[in-house]
Amino acid sequence: MRLLLDENVSPAIGEALTAAGHDIGYAVRDLPGASDRKVVEFAISEQRALVSEDKDFGDLAFVAGMTPPGLIRLALPNFTVEAKAARLIEVLRTEAEKALGAILVVEPGRTRLRPLG
Repeated sequence: MRLLLDENVSPAIGEALTAAGHDIGYAVRDLPGASDRKVVEFAISEQRALVSEDKDFGDLAFVAGMTPPGLIRLALPNFTVEAKAARLIEVLRTEAEKALGAILVVEPGRTRLRPLG
C-alpha cells in the first residue's frame, strides 16, 4: 500500500511498514514544517493514504472537502513505537483495501471505519 506518514509518526514505523512491503513516503522528509493542507495536497498528488496520530486531518476531509486517497489515524496511547508499528501492520494485513476512500481509526483492540467525502 502507498502511504504517507505525517510528521508526528515515527520514521521507525515507516521502516517497519517498508519491511512489511508497503511503499512509504515521509512528510518529515518531503514536506518539513508544511501545513496540514499541504500534506493532504501532497498525499493526493502522490496517491498515498495518509497515516497520522492527529485528528485534524479528519476535519480537513469533512469540513474543507480535502480527501486524500485514505486516512489512517493511529489512536494508540501509551503504545511503544514498535507496538504501534506492529498493530498497524496487523490492521493493514486485513483492512488495507477498506482504508482506501475512508478514515480508518486504529485503536488498541479494534478499528473504526468511516467513509471519506
